[in-house]
Amino acid sequence: MKSRMRRIVSSGAMITIDQTGSAPGRGGYLHPDPRCLEKFAASKVKEFRSLKSGIDRVQRLRIIEAVKGSFALDS
Repeated sequence: MKSRMRRIVSSGAMITIDQTGSAPGRGGYLHPDPRCLEKFAASKVKEFRSLKSGIDRVQRLRIIEAVKGSFALDS
């Protein structure tokens, strides 16, 4: 099965995984490949342009776990 990218959404101070692909707010996409997730976790970028929001390392690790969990549900 081909893995699909997951949309992460910033709405106010809240960052969530968009399960439907149509949640309101600024969005960006994250690929579930372990190399992509590692790169996302290690990023030194202070503000993510697509989200117009900063995401610290702790938040990135939480997002990664949510992405991993959402793909487990798709299997």
